[in-house]
Amino acid sequence: MNPRDDARAWLLVQPARVAPRFKLFCLPYAGGGTTVFHGWGAALPAAVEVQALRLPGRGVRLREPAITEMSALVDAVASVLAPELGGPYGLFGHSMGGRVAFEVARELARRGLPLPAQLWISGSRAPHLPPRRAPIHDLPEPEFIAELRRYGGAPEEVLANQELMEICIPILRTDFALHDTYTHRPGPPLSVPFCVFGGTEDHYALAGDLEAWSAHTTASFEVQMFPGGHFFVHDARALVLERLARDLAAWLDGA
Repeated sequence: MNPRDDARAWLLVQPARVAPRFKLFCLPYAGGGTTVFHGWGAALPAAVEVQALRLPGRGVRLREPAITEMSALVDAVASVLAPELGGPYGLFGHSMGGRVAFEVARELARRGLPLPAQLWISGSRAPHLPPRRAPIHDLPEPEFIAELRRYGGAPEEVLANQELMEICIPILRTDFALHDTYTHRPGPPLSVPFCVFGGTEDHYALAGDLEAWSAHTTASFEVQMFPGGHFFVHDARALVLERLARDLAAWLDGA
């Protein structure tokens, strides 16, 4: 498979721009897919092209083997993005996606490839901090579902639908395994501006956990809080997109 075929499998453009001046690559939270970012392109400047990552083992790639180790996922995503980095770009990731976005940026730096113009990390604790909760990916199914309910990411009607959960649980276990088995390896900070988003009622990523990301950049750093819990990207969607649009517009004007 050539790199362009890889890009078509991994990246969903929402929507395609004729000559984008900036590409925003978006990584979902555990169990999420490209639908997390549906409609984002319409809310951002017209010169920005949103490209949502389609991970194997879900959605249209459901029949493909899922990637169960963070290092393997980061390597694969970096390889897919490498041919796409012909111009300015940014990375956005929420929760698990924020951790992946950070590690992908580090991998691109190690490969000597162009760095993102900006990194937006959302609902994710700084990677060097110890876990705030015990691993859940290998819990028996009733306990696993109870933890998902406490986490708040899936509607009750989905959690109560046995047929749907038979499809969702393997995906969720894989994603939580990526998060639960992740080990941060110290390295030089990135020379990339960070903007870290958080939810005012998020018990998994507190304000101090977000501020701690400042240790991983030598460039500008800012934390922006939004109303809502861990999934404020849905609850405060308009505000999140308003902030992203403002950042992108400022970058485009400056460029």
